[in-house]
Amino acid sequence: MNSFLFLYNSIEYDDKYDVCSDIELVEKINQGNDQAEKCLFKRYFYLIRKIISSFYIMGCGKDDVFQESMIGLLKAIKRYDKKYNKSFKRYAELCIRRQIISALRKFKKYEIPTNCFTVSYSENEFLEQVSDDSPNPEDLLIVKEEKDIFVEFASSHLSDYEKSVINKYCQGKSYKEIAEALNKDLKSVDNALQRVKKKARLCFLENTE
Repeated sequence: MNSFLFLYNSIEYDDKYDVCSDIELVEKINQGNDQAEKCLFKRYFYLIRKIISSFYIMGCGKDDVFQESMIGLLKAIKRYDKKYNKSFKRYAELCIRRQIISALRKFKKYEIPTNCFTVSYSENEFLEQVSDDSPNPEDLLIVKEEKDIFVEFASSHLSDYEKSVINKYCQGKSYKEIAEALNKDLKSVDNALQRVKKKARLCFLENTE
């Protein structure tokens, strides 16, 4: 990741933009402000690194994937509309991930790592995304595709118990709360979640072939 660090340090801009919110920067960028663009790029640099690190890439350089992630960020900047009251960061992360996956699918050069379907993104945020009824057209297009995959996955791969566990887990319930609600012990809940994660990884791989 040395090239990333070099690029990060090479981005210079007027630090007065540091006080701007993401949405304010997006507005300025769309008005042609290159200083705001540099500020937002630098602000999102480590998020992009984190996203890239979630993919195991075969025969494809990290720099190539980084370029795709920047394209995803630019798309988010261009298409974001604040009137829908959505977090730009969340929307940008979704666009970046989708851009990377779309690019890598063409070359079939990636695998989903064992920690990809974790609380940090794929369970809590994934279900949060597919349940969001915001009228943003671009987001709805992405959400519909993800929702269709998840609904098909749940109906064909998960038991009724696993569905109940993952539903409550994605509502923010703790293991203890889930266990009490379903009259199960903690080990049973943990085992169910591990099975869901394993099945979800396999399902995702099937849908990227």
